Amino acid sequence: MKNLIIQYQFARYLWNRLLTWTHQHSVVPTNWGQFLQWCIQHGKGKSITTQIFKIILAECIYGLWIERNNIIFVKKSTTEENVAKEITYVTIARTPVVR
Repeated sequence: MKNLIIQYQFARYLWNRLLTWTHQHSVVPTNWGQFLQWCIQHGKGKSITTQIFKIILAECIYGLWIERNNIIFVKKSTTEENVAKEITYVTIARTPVVR
């Protein structure tokens, strides 16, 4: 599971694409312990940026899991760009409205 989330080339592209979209120019760690610390650091607080990060984190992990299952069980895959777009749409839909 660890490799799927941070070391798999598909995952690396997805993380970089999504972080660029949110203007968070952070580098996703390739070590599991550092990844957990990175998630804790970026997931603290109640700011809109933190909320968006949490949504992206959950959706990215879910998207990677679905992609893995599609490859294994359905013998079908999609592009990294399509998964990134789907995560972007879901993130926008789930982001609280700031007034």
